[in-house]
Parts: sequence; C-alpha cells; structure tokens
Amino acid sequence: MVRCIRDRFDPHGHVDGEHGGGGGGLGFGLVHYSLVRLFRPKRALVIGSRFGFVPACVASAIKTNGHGHLDFVDANYSDKTHGFQKAFGGVGYWTTGNFGELSDVVTTHLQRSDEFFSKLSADDCYEFIYLDGAHDYDTVKQDFESSASRLADGGIILLHDPLVKNKDFGVSKFLETLPPSQWRWIVLPPWPGLAMVQKS
Repeated sequence: MVRCIRDRFDPHGHVDGEHGGGGGGLGFGLVHYSLVRLFRPKRALVIGSRFGFVPACVASAIKTNGHGHLDFVDANYSDKTHGFQKAFGGVGYWTTGNFGELSDVVTTHLQRSDEFFSKLSADDCYEFIYLDGAHDYDTVKQDFESSASRLADGGIILLHDPLVKNKDFGVSKFLETLPPSQWRWIVLPPWPGLAMVQKS
C-alpha cells in the first residue's frame, strides 16, 4: 500500500520533505490513515492537495473500513498561473478522475472552499476534516471556522504546515488564537508539522 500511494500520489517525492515521510514511509499520511481507521467516519473532508497524497491515504482507510465517503475540495490553483500567495504550492493538477480505484469513495469538488461550504445543507457534517488549502491567515481562519461549524461531535480537524514560519503562512498564528476553553490542540513534528484540533 505504501509504495502504491507514494508512486501514484507523490510523483515528485514531496512526502519526505512535506509530510515527514523520510525513509520511504507515509509519514503524516500514516497518521491520517490511522485516525480514519480509528474514527471510522461516515464522512471525511479534505481541502487542498498538490497531487492527492493525503486524500489517497484517507480514501484508502475509508475503503478498508468498508464504509464512509470523502469529499475532496481543491480550487486547482497553480503557483505559475495564480501566484504563490494564492496557490501556496498548487500545480493545477486536478480533474475529476484522478483517484482511480479509490474513486468510488471520493467525490472531487473543483472549487474554492468558500464555494463548497456555501452549498452544503444544514445537516451536512464531518467526523474527520483536513485543511491544506490556502495558507494565509484569513483563509485559514475562514476554512477552520467553516469546518468547525460542520464538525460532528467527537470529530477532529487537522491542519498542515503549523511549523512553517514563512510570512505568507498563517497556520501557526491562527492556532495561537484558539481559546483553550473551546479547543485543545497539539502539533506533531517534524517540520512542517501537523496540527490536530478537537473541541474541549
């Protein structure tokens, strides 16, 4: 499974540097896989992915669970076309058929996250949410607040890149604003980190 996911969804070897996957492993991908196996969500949500590594790990766990579905949302921006401050490493890779044998448990939404959230019904909620879309403070805040309003009881929100100190990245700054009376969170190393957040 590890080789299959890395070969197909990490064509340029970014997992080692961006998801703690040194030594040919899944790194943070294994955290996502394990949490989905543990939480057994009916619905999972992933916002943003360059080539689909994290959504593939989540979808693989859902498929192994034998139930559940993943909504994957990506605006399909690219640094080359839209600029880094808007795309944050995006490459404009996505179509609706990128997940192959995992497609039966994934629905791909090629749109901005705010557009996606605006179309959800009042009853739509998720037990597992991963945020890796735009990384500026305002968008991170907006995505988190929209996600929090859709988080099922006992659910979890994960955010990529909390250890990145680049001035354009607002994940760490946003986490510091979360009131401890409402949220508890930890950051897993190595760089660039993975934040795990739950309601207090």
